[in-house]
Amino acid sequence: MVVASNPFLVFVFFWIYGLSLFGFILVVQALFQNPKTASVCGTLFYFSLGFVDQLVKENTIPESTKNMLSIFSNVAVSRGSANLACFESARIGLTFGNFFQPYNNYRFSVCFVMMVLSGLLFSLVGLYLDNIIPGAYGQCRPWYFPLKLSFWKSILIS
Repeated sequence: MVVASNPFLVFVFFWIYGLSLFGFILVVQALFQNPKTASVCGTLFYFSLGFVDQLVKENTIPESTKNMLSIFSNVAVSRGSANLACFESARIGLTFGNFFQPYNNYRFSVCFVMMVLSGLLFSLVGLYLDNIIPGAYGQCRPWYFPLKLSFWKSILIS
């Protein structure tokens, strides 16, 4: 139970995490045609990225390495949750005052930024792959379709 933390920050933390997972799901569904295969492979990939978090959770790992690997949303949420738990156990809580301060070589603000970037990046990659990988219905577009003027005209007109 969150006692000392700002409830708005905690809510936004989990909301952004959900959005970043949505981007991950878009990539997984674009790569696999069979839903059962997609669910099994997506789950395995997600939990295997959890091992990356185990590599960077030590205090001796530089902040830049933790920041770079936070592009994977489960690394970012694990590091952010660890910091949130430490803030709560110290009865400091997560507030706007300590949002940008490093704790265990990781800033909670970096967690927010990287999960937003992760959600945007994986959503764009998932939508791109969904358009170029042939599906059960329709035809796929050429790999260079975002570079065509007709693509952008069709988006702006509709």
